[in-house]
Amino acid sequence: HRGFMSSMIDIQRLLATVVGNLKLEISNIHIRLESEVGNPTRPVALGLTVERLETKTMNKDWQEVFHVDGLKAKLFKKVILDRFAIYFDPDATPFATGKADWAAASPEEFEKLFMPGISERAKSDVTAIRNDEDTYLLKPVSGWLEYVRRGESETLV
Repeated sequence: HRGFMSSMIDIQRLLATVVGNLKLEISNIHIRLESEVGNPTRPVALGLTVERLETKTMNKDWQEVFHVDGLKAKLFKKVILDRFAIYFDPDATPFATGKADWAAASPEEFEKLFMPGISERAKSDVTAIRNDEDTYLLKPVSGWLEYVRRGESETLV
């Protein structure tokens, strides 16, 4: 019976270490919905773009680290969001690859359509299909969030 409890504690420590060091990085997100209701030749478009979303484990000085203290010590996390934007274009040019099937489109064709507005580089390298300034509900914003989880061994003051 003691061996089982020891195994459960080891599993709990392992899970705390994995969760405490979970790192996530997602980049170049562009979700676009087009509706042809009303005028099939000029759809309405609603979109969301994110250049980068990242989470990191940090130390008390906010430098990236590998956290091994489990639930006993404080846990510092940082979430970074770069160029998050929402747009609505009531007179959009339909996105089209020129192919009958989207599955036949090349990665380069997708990049040409979806990268404008995600990053500054893409905006300057690729001709944008929409007029950015007139269609943003939320112009690109960036920011970060710092989170501190109190450790088990700490008491509330």
